Amino acid sequence: MTALAAPIYARSLLDTVLRRKSRFVVTPKGDSASPDTLFGTFRIHLFFLVVFGGSLASSFHFGHSHPAMTVWASLALAVTAAPIIAWRWTVRQEKRNTQPALGGR
Repeated sequence: MTALAAPIYARSLLDTVLRRKSRFVVTPKGDSASPDTLFGTFRIHLFFLVVFGGSLASSFHFGHSHPAMTVWASLALAVTAAPIIAWRWTVRQEKRNTQPALGGR
């Protein structure tokens, strides 16, 4: 779970280093919660996907694609993308379960 929350921890560390006030937001649950969105809920994850993807792409572009660094960047991409993939899979499953059966009586 810590690895999946790493982008959030990195953002808090950055706020601390830059002496910005970090904010802790309590998310509402149940009916009072707003629906998750890709850019609203996962914007920090998307930022780190760009960072890790950019580092991976630039390592190949500049000829510094050492296997250890490639594996590290690939694992970082996978861990950062995992919450987004899990969320999309859950949304798709919920849509599939709420749709009425076609043609059935």
